[in-house]
Formats: sequence, structure tokens, C-alpha cells
Amino acid sequence: MKMVHSVNKLFEEISKAKKEFQERFGKEFQISYAKAMKDVREAMDINMFYYNWAITENMAPREYTHPYLEGFTQEQTDEYFINIFSEEERLGTEFNDIKKLVGPSWHETLDETYELILDDKFRVAIPLLVTGIEKGIKNVMDEFSDHTNIYGGALKNKVDAYLTEYQNRYEEHPYLEQFARIISHIYREDFFENIYTREQISSLNRNLISHGNDKPDEWTKRDLYQLIAFFSSTAMLLNR
Repeated sequence: MKMVHSVNKLFEEISKAKKEFQERFGKEFQISYAKAMKDVREAMDINMFYYNWAITENMAPREYTHPYLEGFTQEQTDEYFINIFSEEERLGTEFNDIKKLVGPSWHETLDETYELILDDKFRVAIPLLVTGIEKGIKNVMDEFSDHTNIYGGALKNKVDAYLTEYQNRYEEHPYLEQFARIISHIYREDFFENIYTREQISSLNRNLISHGNDKPDEWTKRDLYQLIAFFSSTAMLLNR
């Protein structure tokens, strides 16, 4: 039986709209649709590669592409996405996807984490979310084989191999292939990379945090919400 990844939903919505209105708008709509998809791909390159803002299942394409289309700077892009993810209802929606990813044994802890963030005690939430991301990507891969006892470098290699396979699986679909390529890069070059000081990287790193080598007093809300977006983005890889 063919499994459908939830990351498809983002583009299925656009495809559905295309089908429903194609006759009405004809060639003009087809051109508009193609441009919208091109915008999403280009926005992912800028927002994810350079600014560390991952796309999530809950984001409408127009919402995600807005900073790119408007030519926002890093600072303006940060402010834009922080405002989106800090909204209580939106934050709760992202946490619901994260809870589905990590499983029932994490639900109460994530509920407490959510409340801490609402109370503006966000720094204590970051190490737990980093640990949760590692659990989440394991759950994604465990749909195909057991990775319960894989950690560190071995896990990094397994994640890279899995996401490369995922990327190849969708090589005929440029948007899904690109999503897999970018999220694979983030895991390999940022999240799991073996680094020793925060100055070596622009985003949060699993090794720095778990070994106590980061500077938690310097963590910002940008760090927090980028981490949440990345966590929720990983949930799109899960088969449902």
C-alpha cells in the first residue's frame, strides 16, 4: 500500500484549487499556479537555508512566501515569523503536530512546555524541545526499521541516509524533493553537526545544548520559534 506523507498536504491543497478553478480561469490560472509553486520553492531556499525558518504543514503558501516576495531582510523575516508562531492558537496548532510526531509518552511534558512558553519562560523549554526533535526523527525512521538504540554519529548517518532516500523518492515532484533536500541539510549541517562553540553556527545545535556548551542566557525567542518550526516541519515527514 502506498503511504502518503503529510508534507504532501501543503501542495495537495494548491493542486486541489488548481483542479477546481482550472476550467474557470483556463491558461491564465495555470500560469498563476506555476508562479505560486515557483515562489514557494524560492522562498524555501531563502527562508530555510539562509534565515532558518522552516515551513510547516499549517502554513498557507502565501503566508510562507510573503517575506521572500517582499524582499525582507533577516531581521524583518525574523519579526514576521516570530509574530506568527507566538500567537497562542497558532502555537497550539504547531504543538499538536509535534505531539503526534513524538507520541503519547511526551504529551503531558509538551503541554507543560507549551504553558511555559505562554508564560514567557521559554529558555527552559529549549533543551527539552531539542531532545524531542531527536525522538521525533527516530519515530519517522522507525516506520521502516527500529532505531531505538541508535544515537550520536550513527543516528546522524541514519537520518542523512533516510532523508536522501526520501528525497530520491520524490525526485519527480520538485517541491517535495526540495523540501527533503533542505531539511536533510539542516539536520546534517546544523542540528547534528559536531561543533564546539555557538559562534560556529547560526542556529541551535543538539550537541552544544546536550553537552552544556551553549550559552542559554543568550537564547532568544527567535531561537525558540525557529526550533518549534523545525520540529513541526519534521512532523511532515511522518506517514499518516
